[in-house]
Amino acid sequence: MGEITASVVTIEPIENIDNDTIQLHLKCENFNIHGIQTLKCLDAMRKERQLCDVILTVEGHELFAHRALLSCHSNYFRELFLHDEIDTLKKKQMYYQIDGLEYTALKLIIKFI
Repeated sequence: MGEITASVVTIEPIENIDNDTIQLHLKCENFNIHGIQTLKCLDAMRKERQLCDVILTVEGHELFAHRALLSCHSNYFRELFLHDEIDTLKKKQMYYQIDGLEYTALKLIIKFI
């Protein structure tokens, strides 16, 4: 996998409110690029087929992806995955045949998302 520079997140206790509660201070260095780094990391993981939980099949090709990420950016995928979620909870990866779309088009859509 390519080199990914991580944001540095530190959590420091500020004060003890009582015996059961501690107030924490969360500090994220490079916060402005945190989201970009997260997406780069997810894309690198997708390319390496790491932690992918859905496989989309189109024109005889398989495309590995992350359901949560696709669902965040596409109502079509959100509805598709939520509709079938109960039936496929025991599967580690879900397979979907995508019709009416070319492989290169779907590949570009997944890369963009």
